[in-house]
Order: sequence, then structure tokens, then C-alpha cells
Amino acid sequence: MTFRLLAAVIVATAIPGFAHVVPIPPSVCAFDPLALDVPAAGASGAAAVAGTADRLRTVYDVQTNTATFCPADAANPEGKCATAAAPRTFTIGALSGTLTFPTTFVADALAGGDFTVRDLALEITVGATSMSVPVMLTTGLAEGGGLLAEGARIGAFGRYTLVGVATPTGLPAPLDQPIQLSLTCQATPAPDVDQFALPPSMNRVSGTITAKKARLKIVVDLQPGQAADFVTHPALFRLHAADTGIAEVAFPTGLAGAGRRFHAVTDDGQASLAVRVRSASRYVLTAVLSPATVPATTGRQALVEVTQDVGGYLSHGERLMRANRAGTRLHAD
Repeated sequence: MTFRLLAAVIVATAIPGFAHVVPIPPSVCAFDPLALDVPAAGASGAAAVAGTADRLRTVYDVQTNTATFCPADAANPEGKCATAAAPRTFTIGALSGTLTFPTTFVADALAGGDFTVRDLALEITVGATSMSVPVMLTTGLAEGGGLLAEGARIGAFGRYTLVGVATPTGLPAPLDQPIQLSLTCQATPAPDVDQFALPPSMNRVSGTITAKKARLKIVVDLQPGQAADFVTHPALFRLHAADTGIAEVAFPTGLAGAGRRFHAVTDDGQASLAVRVRSASRYVLTAVLSPATVPATTGRQALVEVTQDVGGYLSHGERLMRANRAGTRLHAD
């Protein structure tokens, strides 16, 4: 009897239909630090240090693969939402104002720790001017106004960073230009994100990185039920090693092509992305990016990380690449 019970438990946990059955307790956190940058104006700022009124409650739903945020009730932050969101004071240069989040907003959640809030209406108030500014927040890649930002997925201890690019009009300078937002959260308790839907997997990353050019080929496998659309979705791609950005490119309007081949190249011809579809569930992505930064190596090796949002799906991969003796070239077959 004991053996049969144990076998039943093992089978149940192995069958996909038994996934998504363990409730995830709500978390509480505050976006702190919350940074604002306007690179075109050379201006940087931040919101005031978060207080009790700035805490957010996050409820996770593994059936819908979502995380729902709301202001946390002061007396019962994990169990209840407050009725209104508190404005958050910020300063950038000589300018000050407030940011107010909606009372509820929803993020798509993926196994591995990615959250993406598709359409967040962020209210920005400066003096007598107040407007609702749409922005996408993500732990992956966010693009807007010629800027490309990358967040950080939620880790084992519940810390993650959402990024976004807001493009308001009508606010005083320097906020009349694209604003890069970075919001870091320490979720307590840390959620078990492995129950959410799987992203596409990068099964092979190979290529060469020099200061002149980074050229990588990546084999991507979609999960069951996923269908990539390379034409209508933006194509965003970034390489980095730890905190060193290697190279990046963004095609906000997607790739051109049809059938099995899709392609885009920057106006200066220095960077390109090309997709060759092998099957309904697999494609090969070739990225050529120039110039590039060769990261420092340890023992003549560097772990190169890839983040891409191509075809409508965000995914991550990595490859340990070997350096030449001079440390000027990385390569992986």
C-alpha cells in the first residue's frame, strides 16, 4: 500500500495536467528604488523612499499565468487591497512631481521569473499639469523613443526589477522626452514562479564576439501552443555578461518577410536580425551587432547572456564562451 501511494504521488507530479495546483501566497513589496532617467536631456531622478502607503500586494494566479498588483492595506497588507493608490513624490533635476499607479494592474507571468505589464496607465503630475501616460513595464526588454532597457527576473529571494519607457507629451522639460523607468521590488514572501507557463527555450547559442562585431546564432524552440509572429511584434535583442552590456538592437515594427525567412537591418547597416523557420515549433535566429563590447573574462571564459523578445515571446539563454589569450575575442561553437 505504501509503495502504491508513493508511486501515485510520483506519477501525479510528473504529469503536466497536475501542474499549476499549488496556490502561491500573496506577496507584499514596494517599488524601491524607483528611478527615472531622461538620457536625451542627461537628467536622472528618483522617487522618494517608499513608505507604508507605497506597499503593493501581489496576487498570483497559476491558472491564468498572471500576477495582479494593488495597493496593500495598511493593517492587512498580505490579505487585503487598499481602496486607493498613494501618489509617490519624485524629483528629477530641479523638477518635482508625483507618480500614481492604478489601483489595480495585471502582469503576465512566466516560469523563470519574468513579469510583463502590457498597458499600465501611469499618472504623472507636475505642478498643475497631470496626465495619464501609457507604459509597458517588464522584467525583460522595453523599447521606446530610441531607448532599450532591460529589467531583472525575479530571483530565489523574491527580488526583481521592472523597466519601461514612457513617452509623454505636454509635461515640463525634461519630462517632455522619453523617460526610462526602473522599479525594483523585494517580494515577501518570494513566490514560486516555476508553476507559470514556460517561455520559449534557447537550445543552442553559438558565435563570436569581438570589439568590431558580435555574431551569434541561436536555436529557439517554442512551447506547445505558441505561434511566433515575427512581422507584427517588435524584435528586441540584447547581449550582456554580468553587468557589462555587450551589444543590443531594437526593431520596434518587427521583421520583414514571409514564409520561412524574416529579416531586419538598422538604417546604418551596423546591426541586423534574421530568422529562418525550421518548423512550426523551431526557428534559428542570427544576430549581427556592430560594434560590441568584449566583457572581462575569468579563466579565459565569460558567461554571455541573451535576452530576446522576438515573434511575440520573451525568452532568455546563456552560453559559456572561451576567450583568446589577449581577451579580445570570445567564441563558442
